Amino acid sequence: MNVTHARQGRIDQINKHGIILAFGITPQKAKDDRHMTLLIDCSGSMSPVIDDVRRDTEKYVAELGPNDHVSVIVFSGHGRAKTIAGPTRCDESGRKMVIKAIQEEVRIMDVTVFSEPLELALKTVQKVADDAENQVTLFTDGCAVPTYWDVKKEQSKAESAARAIANTGAGFSVIGYGTWYDADF
Repeated sequence: MNVTHARQGRIDQINKHGIILAFGITPQKAKDDRHMTLLIDCSGSMSPVIDDVRRDTEKYVAELGPNDHVSVIVFSGHGRAKTIAGPTRCDESGRKMVIKAIQEEVRIMDVTVFSEPLELALKTVQKVADDAENQVTLFTDGCAVPTYWDVKKEQSKAESAARAIANTGAGFSVIGYGTWYDADF
C-alpha cells in the first residue's frame, strides 16, 4: 500500500497541526451515509498527547453530520483492542453518547499492537459495507511495541490488515501524534 498524500500542517477536523497520511484507496462508490471508524492508540508512548487525542477525537465526532455513523475502537497491547462505541448515528444524542465513551475510555493502557485493532476495524467495515461509505482513521504515534512477536512481524500483520480494509473500498488515513512519531511505519 503506497502513501498517495502526506501532509504536515493544519488538520481542519481537529483544529491542530499534525501529519496526515492518505493511502491510495478511495471508496468504490458514493453512498448517502458515511461510516467513520476511529482507532485511538492508548499505549504508553501516547502519554504526552493522550489529552490532545481525546479532545481531537471528540471534535472529530462533533463535526460529523446527522446522517453519518461512527464507531470508536481503543487499543494498546495484545488483546486490548475494543469497540467503545458504534456503529452509532451522529444525531445529537448519538454524538453525546460517543463523546461520553471517548471521555471515559480513552486512557493510557500499555504497549502498542496495531494489527488487532485494524482487524477489529476490518470486521466493523465489513459489517456496514453495504449500507455506508466507510472511512477508517487511525490516531497514533505509530510506534509498534508488540510483546508476542517482533516489531517486523507486527508491522507485516498490521499492513496486511490495512490492505484488507482497503480491499473493501474503505478510505484509510492516519493522524500522527507525538515527538517520536514513526512516519516510516
